[in-house]
Amino acid sequence: MKKLFLAIAMLLVASVSFAFDGDMTDDLDKLQKESVKRFKVSKSSGKIGESMTLSEGLSKPYPGKPEEAAREFLKDYHKMFKLSKDLSELKLDTERKSFMGHDVLYRQYHKGILVYRGGASVLMDEQNRAYRVVVGIKNVDDLSVDPAIKPDELQGVLEKTAPEFGPIDSKPSLLIYFVESGPVLAYQFVVFKDQKPYGLIVDSSTGQVLKAFCTVVDEKKTGKVLGKRQNWVE
Repeated sequence: MKKLFLAIAMLLVASVSFAFDGDMTDDLDKLQKESVKRFKVSKSSGKIGESMTLSEGLSKPYPGKPEEAAREFLKDYHKMFKLSKDLSELKLDTERKSFMGHDVLYRQYHKGILVYRGGASVLMDEQNRAYRVVVGIKNVDDLSVDPAIKPDELQGVLEKTAPEFGPIDSKPSLLIYFVESGPVLAYQFVVFKDQKPYGLIVDSSTGQVLKAFCTVVDEKKTGKVLGKRQNWVE
């Protein structure tokens, strides 16, 4: 699970910039005034999106369950994070109890499709006060979500582009992935190779494998397969 939060924190490799527009500045000023302890703020930007990290601070307390509190926190300062007012691009992925309180992780979606390593994490104490927040939203608005290769064609294409893998063993789902040139619409699914399950990310236009990794943990440790058959992306 630490990987999930770390992935969002490392969303963008880019130069750090502290330039804020008017709405962002207003929200940041509001946050710092309303917080119990002021936050340290860092912001990274690049051609594929932006990320912002709030650390070493403590927000005002929020009522409700931890997930409700985290969502209200993000809504209060959505302009600063460049999120929509209703947070429609975020869906809850994980909520877990932690030593300090609760960790809440959201994934970014575009037109119902998961965006690879896009989302937000909100860490809250027992009083539902945010003390560390990372939001990384990727620029995917111009990407077509109509795959050239249809799901029922995928097996035949894979036999040509990656014959070393066995038959598809899970229902393929669409994913917005990133390569050097920018975002691409891809499929994610599970296949078997040498009797071991592999997660594959495949370009939905060319059928080329963009990423492949074995999903088996060291059998001496757990012997279990990592992740779910759907949306198991790191």
